[in-house]
Amino acid sequence: MGNRFGPGAIATAAVVCVLVAACGGGKHGTPQGAKTTGRLLLTADAATGPAFDPVDVRLTGLKAGAAVTITSDAVDLRKVRWHGSGRYQADASGVVDLAKQASTAGTYTGVDETGLMWSMDPDPEPAANTALTIFDTDSSSPYSITLTATADKASATLTLTRIWRVPGVTEKMLTVAADGFAGELFLPPPTADPRPAMMLLGGSEGGPGPIDLAEMLAAKGYPALCVGYFGVPGTPAALQNIPLEYFTKAAQYLADQPAVDRAHIIVTGISRGTEAALLLAQNYPHLFHGAVVIAPSSVVNDGLPRSPFAWTLHGEGLPQGLAIPVDKISGPVLAFAGDDDQLWASYLSAPKIAEELDAAHNPFPHKAVIYPNAGHFISADPSLPLLFHHIKFGGTRPGNAAGQADVWNQLPGLLKSLSS
Repeated sequence: MGNRFGPGAIATAAVVCVLVAACGGGKHGTPQGAKTTGRLLLTADAATGPAFDPVDVRLTGLKAGAAVTITSDAVDLRKVRWHGSGRYQADASGVVDLAKQASTAGTYTGVDETGLMWSMDPDPEPAANTALTIFDTDSSSPYSITLTATADKASATLTLTRIWRVPGVTEKMLTVAADGFAGELFLPPPTADPRPAMMLLGGSEGGPGPIDLAEMLAAKGYPALCVGYFGVPGTPAALQNIPLEYFTKAAQYLADQPAVDRAHIIVTGISRGTEAALLLAQNYPHLFHGAVVIAPSSVVNDGLPRSPFAWTLHGEGLPQGLAIPVDKISGPVLAFAGDDDQLWASYLSAPKIAEELDAAHNPFPHKAVIYPNAGHFISADPSLPLLFHHIKFGGTRPGNAAGQADVWNQLPGLLKSLSS
């Protein structure tokens, strides 16, 4: 991404996802886990790798123009089975490249490397009262996706193994009792120089925060600290009266890490966490060099369950409806939203934040990015399926996956731009 975007730029993104991961590059070969009958061969540039890196999958051995079906199958930690499929036509060389050729039928259509992943459906169908269904995985357990291609009487199979915890990345649990805040610190393999870092805040779900994003950033070479501010031991049970000063303890801890460039710490918030992120960047510019807000609000909202204050500053509650000022933010600001967010109007807040930064003559790069056909969950892992049920979060599955992929690319891109 770099620093090439201009102040206040509002982009409508139409982005193409990258398929779930494999590490490194290299030529296609016959990887371990590949099986074939007849002339077909499924290959990947690497069959095992991080869950957030691209993998190049190709099918060879077809006749020119031949039709072929490729399916994806996986089992998550809850032993739920997931299935996806696409229908393709070989090119003049008898090749299907998932990055270049469109699926014309199946669980997804169009050109999309990740299509066979995010479009998978669970078996059996979820219960009627289920709010959302996700592919259940965690950092300690690699997961596998089996791809099977069939054309006429020939078939080929390839198993991709995805890992979250990249070798060399370390994790440290932090507690209110011992450290003054609850969090999980992820550090990349050691580098010669300190690196820009992110402090990550989740939303109204509470808990430890977006651990998957922190793991991805550390794997890319950037320190990341997830901070839990309610719903974890030592913190309030609900989103009520959370002191902003609480987060400054976490920021100072992150700044004190030898691997961290303390001049370039970005605070990143998701949903309700965006209020805290903007407030922190505004009130503590000596700690935070800008902010990233994903599905944001440009105003303060009340506490949950309904109470007067979600946040306090210097012991005073910040009232609902208070416009969050941005005139003292000292660093870049990125605001991401889906144009079909049905939980709240983040697609209005994101441009508002960029406009307010323009009005304040903020000299740092800032922009809003609005994703077409995407909803509230644009921070989720783009490589895994996510289905909504009776709760309306907005967006289509392809639109959400495309927005998620771009957000996951832009976060390490921002940190890279600060280190160059």
